[in-house]
This record gives sequence, C-alpha cells and structure tokens, in this order.
Amino acid sequence: MNGNSLTKNGALEMEPIHSEEEQLPTQTPVQFLHSLSALIVAYASYYRGITASLLAACFILLVVISLDALTSHAHAKFHHLSKDYSSIPSLYELKMAHIDHWCLQGGDNDCKCNDPTVPLSREEVKGWTKTHLLNKLQSQQNTNWDVVLLGDEFVQDFTGRILNQPNADLKNVYKYWNATFTLDGGGGSVDGVALGISGDTISNLFWRIQHGELPESKVYWIHIGTNDFGIGMCSEESVLLGILRLAELIHQEQPDSVIVLNSILPRQDNLKQVSGNAVLWSAIQEVNHQLEKFCMNHEHLVYFDASPLFVNSNLKKNPNLRNPMYLNDKFHLSLQGHTTWGNAILERLKLILYDDDETSS
Repeated sequence: MNGNSLTKNGALEMEPIHSEEEQLPTQTPVQFLHSLSALIVAYASYYRGITASLLAACFILLVVISLDALTSHAHAKFHHLSKDYSSIPSLYELKMAHIDHWCLQGGDNDCKCNDPTVPLSREEVKGWTKTHLLNKLQSQQNTNWDVVLLGDEFVQDFTGRILNQPNADLKNVYKYWNATFTLDGGGGSVDGVALGISGDTISNLFWRIQHGELPESKVYWIHIGTNDFGIGMCSEESVLLGILRLAELIHQEQPDSVIVLNSILPRQDNLKQVSGNAVLWSAIQEVNHQLEKFCMNHEHLVYFDASPLFVNSNLKKNPNLRNPMYLNDKFHLSLQGHTTWGNAILERLKLILYDDDETSS
C-alpha cells in the first residue's frame, strides 16, 4: 500500500471516534519505565540499608509491569477500529469513511494492502485468468441458482481444483459438493455453484464480480478477507470496509437476493510477517464482530458465524482449533472441515430459502 486512502474520491471524511475508555495512555511504556527506575533509585539512596534482595525484587517487578504495559499499548494500537460502522444507514457512505491505518501492525506503508474498493485482477499469476473463465462458464449453467458461493481458496476447494488444475487431495471435497449442492445428477437438495479462486483478496473478488462472476441467484454466500490479512497484512478497518463494499456491489446488481457474509474462518498458521497468531486471530475476531453488528442493521444481509465449528473455545488471544477440521498447516480445511462447513451452510441456506422471517431476524 502506498498511502492510498478511501477519502481520495469522497468529499466527506469521518474523523475517528474515541470514547474516554478508548484513549491511549498519556505516558508511554518507556516513560513509565524511566519514572519507576528513578523512584527506585531515589528510595535506595535514602534508605541505604535496603537489602540487595529487595532491589532485585523491585527490578523484577519493574520488568513485568513494563512488559505488560507494552503489550497493552500494542494491542490498543493495532486491534481497534476507529469507529462503529454498524449504524451507517447507507453502504454508499463507506467509501467516504476515513481509515485510521491500512497496515495490520500500524501505519500505511509497511504492508502490501491494496485499496479493497478498487477492482484488481491477478492475471500475472499463472492459471488465474483460466480459473476466472472456468468460473464464468460454470456460472452460466443455470439462470437462477439457489446459492452462489463467492470467495477464495476455501470456496474453490469445493470445485476440486487449485486455480485451474484438478487436485487429487480435493477429489472427495468435490464429490461432497456434487452430492450436496447439485440437483442434476448429484442428488442434492439445492442447486449451487462455487466461484472461488485460491489466494484471492477482496479487490480480486471485486474485479471478478464486475467481469462476469455474478450469475443470478437467490442467495449469495461470501467468504473473503483471510488473504487480505495473510498476504496483504491489511488492517481490520480496511478488510471490514472492503467486505461491506462487496456486499453493496452485489446488492446493487441483485437487489432482491439475500447476501450472507460468512465469518472469516479461524487460522493458526505461522505468519512470519506478524508477531504471532494472537495478532491475526484478534484482528479476525474484530472484523467478524463488526460484520455481525452491521448485518443486524441491514435487512438484506445475513451474518453466518462459522467459527464455533472450528474452535474448541473462543479464546481471545489464539484459536484452539479442532485439529480434524484442518490440514497440518492449520489454515486449509480437511475433508471433515469442508463437509462440516458445507452441512452448516446447507442448514442455514434452507432456512433462508424457505423461511421468510430469516432475513428480518
């Protein structure tokens, strides 16, 4: 990211909102360290009979408190959205909102985060364009799907391919999809199509939708954003706004359809660009929470929280993944993970298709 801002095409900027509880400490951890050190030295000088053991204990206490202050300061800076977007009445206003920082660990220039509202292809990647054309061809097999899944590798896995190449490890995932989400010959109860491309970010899906990957459907089911974190190292705010702008684009094209925003799935892979999985999981949780709040205020949107399917407990710092749901990399889903997610999608989908009260709940 080269300092881009969502305000470059808008006339209005919304300033970040901070409550009194959200203000960062006026004294930095380093300043606190110096202050406490000075206090200990002054005390020791006055009471010259102080024992060496007491000095050592004070020093240990100093280190512990300082490390805790540094951790709290980092968390406040990197894992907080500058405003609550759930109350925005129109998605059009999202393009005028001011992003506090573009990069996951602060700032605007130390990451590869693209503006999520600007369509971007990956034609330079071998096989990407062919995959896009395959998706367009597949989407044209029906004039009104029950559900269209849109997204990244988690969605494309249901096709049995990685980009445009069939993958033997995904063969049974593809068989499951045909048996569950295909009416003609598959024996499924709904008719669906999975339009995903491995490695895609929000801006890539934006481009694909604008270039033919949006067939008519009763329901659009979106999973996107994990690569904006993992590859682009984007901030929570930029990922959130990108997903919501995608929802707006689909709603503009298909106003009578229901749009389901799937929670960004948990992951515990080792990303060298960030200081541990706690950073990434905290960011994912923040975006998911905001997506849920936003959907509650917009009747054509439904939030689907898939996280409980994949974690044993909703830990704040690190997800306790259910190992059978994932491959060894702790990122890609196993066959069991795909079938568990797919069955949950099907159950919720039937409620949406056959229960008129679903989208108003």
